[in-house]
Amino acid sequence: MTDGKTTAKTLAAAEATKPSHVPEIQGLRTIALLMVATFHIWFDRISGGVDVFLVISAYLLTRSLVARAESGYLTRPVRFIVRKFARLVPAAAATIGFTLLTAYVLLPAWMWPGIARDAIPAALYTENWHLQALQADYFANSVANASLFQQFWSLAIQGQVFILWPVLHLLTELVARATKTSVRRLLIAVFGLIFVVSISWSVWLTAVDQQHAYFDTGARLWEFAGGSLLALLQPWLRFGMGIRAIMSWLGLIGVLSCGIVLPVEATFPGFAALWPLISTALVIVAADGPSAKWSAHWLLSNKGLAALARYSYALYLTHWPVLVMFAILTGVGQPGAHEGLFILLMAGAFAVAIYRFVENPLSKWVANAGPPTPHSPKLLFPLLRPAAVIALCTAVALVATTGIRTTSARGDQEYLAFIAEVNASQFGPNTDPKLPPPVLPTTLDAADDAREPGIPCAPEDPHTTQNCFVVEAIGDGSSERSIFALGNSHIHVSSGMYLESVYTHENYAARTQYVWSCTIDRVDELGHLCGALWESGANYIADENPDLVIVFGTQSTPEGEIPQWNLIDWIRSAKLSSPETQFVVIRDTPRFETAPLECLLRNGIGAAACETPLTGSTDPKFLEALSALEVVWVDLNDQICPDGVCSPVVGGLVTYADTNHITDVFARSLATSFDAQVAEKVSWWNADR
Repeated sequence: MTDGKTTAKTLAAAEATKPSHVPEIQGLRTIALLMVATFHIWFDRISGGVDVFLVISAYLLTRSLVARAESGYLTRPVRFIVRKFARLVPAAAATIGFTLLTAYVLLPAWMWPGIARDAIPAALYTENWHLQALQADYFANSVANASLFQQFWSLAIQGQVFILWPVLHLLTELVARATKTSVRRLLIAVFGLIFVVSISWSVWLTAVDQQHAYFDTGARLWEFAGGSLLALLQPWLRFGMGIRAIMSWLGLIGVLSCGIVLPVEATFPGFAALWPLISTALVIVAADGPSAKWSAHWLLSNKGLAALARYSYALYLTHWPVLVMFAILTGVGQPGAHEGLFILLMAGAFAVAIYRFVENPLSKWVANAGPPTPHSPKLLFPLLRPAAVIALCTAVALVATTGIRTTSARGDQEYLAFIAEVNASQFGPNTDPKLPPPVLPTTLDAADDAREPGIPCAPEDPHTTQNCFVVEAIGDGSSERSIFALGNSHIHVSSGMYLESVYTHENYAARTQYVWSCTIDRVDELGHLCGALWESGANYIADENPDLVIVFGTQSTPEGEIPQWNLIDWIRSAKLSSPETQFVVIRDTPRFETAPLECLLRNGIGAAACETPLTGSTDPKFLEALSALEVVWVDLNDQICPDGVCSPVVGGLVTYADTNHITDVFARSLATSFDAQVAEKVSWWNADR
């Protein structure tokens, strides 16, 4: 290692004489991106390759900017950001357009609105926040149920850092000039602080809610800060050729083995993500100088990887939508060797096309701008072509998104408002199951037929959670009866069952709280948000003593259902805190491997191919435990699937929006049966509407 007294001037000179292109880094980045694709396709695991890519991107960014700063130049954030995004946006926009076009041609129409909604944050580099808002579980979803744009989460965080980092560099450079301090040492302090704060936040958030932490910008900043610190400290990290050769192999093996050795899906982005960071650092430091013949240099800098490198970014973008569409169209959730090879070749073909016809031509056009004319604005001229590329490509992506949304706009607000006014008691299981068309909602609107169960809870409400809604009593403003429902998304989409009565009894009030996927038996798995829902619910019952509490008691699967045994203790405890409260426990609605609506769109109404036998039964011991607590057990599955057969349309109503969520209008049609079963044991529940 060098003497600690090495001057900033010497360091700047050393950095300035370094080659701008380090083949080992490019090779490692290519390997990392290929790992992401292959692990997704064949192993249904997370490789850690994205983390390698994040570290490298920050390393190269800071390495470039600090070298300029130590040569006397201030960072120009706007110029840097525009040029950086001009290189990133074309391939991303082309992928979005390709995905939307392919989805329009190959996928069922009911999926279009959701796909279009997902495309917008992908185009605007906010996909990670979008997935957080959706409470997306990167690890639990089957590929067929995942967003076609889910791979954009890492690009979104990277884009956010590409905006933040140059600003931090400039501010630090200005402070260094004002205080006559070494800019490198100040940057080490800045990024060191970011590293410590971010990794602390990441470790805590990963422990309490990994699903949320995985997409969190703050929980990922330490990986970028680590890459920047490596660039800043590298001039002091000098090792002999033999040691660096060993480091190169250790780093490469660490990168390749990360996704195999570590349960990335259960531990990232906490402390475990130090593995790919350290492995990447070993390779980069090992590349800083002449290489021994037996080092990993020959592998990382070979011509094959160099040839693949130009397509690796586009391949990262294309492999995911190809994989998801393959799963949707074939029903194969885990590709075999030949199927996976087909997916990879298809994604590779699209990646090559995107590079050759979009990414590379636009990059050359930006680079060949030529000198400014006498009338060109001197400050803005270098940015004109990059800015034009960003504007054009983003516009293309958003126009494509708007096009598919317009095509599927039959589910507009007026139509959905009409559906909301339908007297659902005249349809569904309340009438002839073979009622002919018209079908409500229309097949293109069914996927969007959902509504929030009231107005949002007040921010100052002490018991509010992420999704909290209330329907207040009308009448004289006081509530004679209060209903409280909580659980996962099924309590949300099924809220029409009980809200039909609430809306027709002016002194009834209702409160609904839910977190997607959050059944009580999954609290430990899903983390903080889910745990907070059930804890807040228990506190609300103890403090407010609602008249009726409604929960789902089982979780359905395509093969049957799983009793929520933790619910027994939760209800027992809640009854002790609020003895007068009565509890309604609902059997979960059936769940299917493929969406009934998709089958309906392909085969039409009444097709035998779309009929699925109702499977499974509730564990008698679970029912006995509920009976001992004197709860009201509500089972509507014989109404959802008349005569034991589940169909996409029952009594003129489309039943399901996807594989497991019933439509709102169908939920409201179940209110008649729900009322009848509840009224048997809840004397005040008025089934007359």
